[in-house]
Amino acid sequence: PVPSEQNGNETQPKPFIRKCLGVAKEFKEREMTRMVALVASFTGVLGLSLQPRSHPSVSLLDRASTIPTSVGVYDNVVSPQGCQRLHQQAVTNGLGHFVCSRSPTQVSTNPIESVLDAILTQLEGPALTTQYVEYWTRQEWRHIEAHADIDELRARASSEQEPYRYPRNGHVLYLDVGTEVRGPTCVFPHATTGSQLLPAPDDTTVDATHTSAVELITVPAVAGRLLRFPGEALHAVPRPTDLWMLPFVSGAPKFDPAEEWGRSVVLFNTWEEPPLDIPLDVHPHTGEEERVYCNDMELWESVPIPGTTNRNDPPHHTRTKAAKIYLLGDRIRRDCADRSVKLYVNEEELRHGLSSAKDISRLW
Repeated sequence: PVPSEQNGNETQPKPFIRKCLGVAKEFKEREMTRMVALVASFTGVLGLSLQPRSHPSVSLLDRASTIPTSVGVYDNVVSPQGCQRLHQQAVTNGLGHFVCSRSPTQVSTNPIESVLDAILTQLEGPALTTQYVEYWTRQEWRHIEAHADIDELRARASSEQEPYRYPRNGHVLYLDVGTEVRGPTCVFPHATTGSQLLPAPDDTTVDATHTSAVELITVPAVAGRLLRFPGEALHAVPRPTDLWMLPFVSGAPKFDPAEEWGRSVVLFNTWEEPPLDIPLDVHPHTGEEERVYCNDMELWESVPIPGTTNRNDPPHHTRTKAAKIYLLGDRIRRDCADRSVKLYVNEEELRHGLSSAKDISRLW
């Protein structure tokens, strides 16, 4: 309630109050505009943790015009000696899948868990409340179909109508990379399902044989590098490197020797609530932290994600090669009937992005 004065049959605020209300309204509109821009700039850091299982087809041009690229890449996050120590621990972990809690008072004595806590502390600050980190390790370069990580056991136990639960952020920490490996992590930052790589049914900017522009960021595997992306983002690792452009694949991939073909990584997701039925805090926590194999953030090298020159070019002129993007999961998770989607790409740019040993590419 505000003080008022009578004006005929109407109740009007007093002049001073009217002025205050006008100032407040202007301030509110200005602050709302500022907050919308602020939230948009941190889309990848905050993300949306819930998405419906059935996704309407969305034009990626529309999504990309309003959502900034929120993928971060950092080199020299872990020293070479630290990478080797973590690689040894990763070999010990094998195919294990774990969740550790980050709390304000305790740190795990497990080398991998302590370094993940240190990395997240550098990126986000210390944990003020308990948070959860899901992680697993891999030492081989294998083909990983495009997918977004979800709380998988929860999804299996719930009905199809319930939304998937996604992590806040996904990460890849590269520890050891063989000399012959060209296995980049490929992130589609504005897509969560395969259907979102396709043009919307009412998209008149393309014809039946050409898809509209889709943003793709390729991040080569480099020891000591950290990749961070929105938790609901579609991502993949092709093998062979040019798999998406091959009509078929013959022969078996090589995994030995590891010095040539190994690809040792720690993959980890951050959650506000732990994913269902994954072992939690199986490694001991103490108040005293063992040596953390993580460089201070001032020593990290932020790797810029380049722009591109062909986003607004006509698709027919620059995207003439059909790339077949293989999708992980059942029909509901893919949100499309087929196990793959076809994207028309600039072949030269895509091949360069996929085969680079170090340089990041951003393609449309």
